Amino acid sequence: MEKLTSGTSAASPVFAAIIGLLNDYQVRQGRKQLGFLNPLLYQYASSIFYDVTTGHNPGCNTTGFSAAIGWDPVTGLGTPSFVRFQQVLDTIGKSM
Repeated sequence: MEKLTSGTSAASPVFAAIIGLLNDYQVRQGRKQLGFLNPLLYQYASSIFYDVTTGHNPGCNTTGFSAAIGWDPVTGLGTPSFVRFQQVLDTIGKSM
């Protein structure tokens, strides 16, 4: 029987791995590691993340929150893309 995994317990380690790989990439390019990410993530959210705009998270006898365009309480900024994040870093690399 196959067991599926989801939620923050699965997503957090994956996102941490993406950031670790991007920090390694930054160093190999002769640039600083990323450091505090929030300003970068929010400024370039539409370039880094795939925006999830449909679905909701039902639970506790409620319909929960609904996904929406942009930030929402279900998916946050969306699904991160390593390649898209790397492209943003290459574009802004000299200014970091």
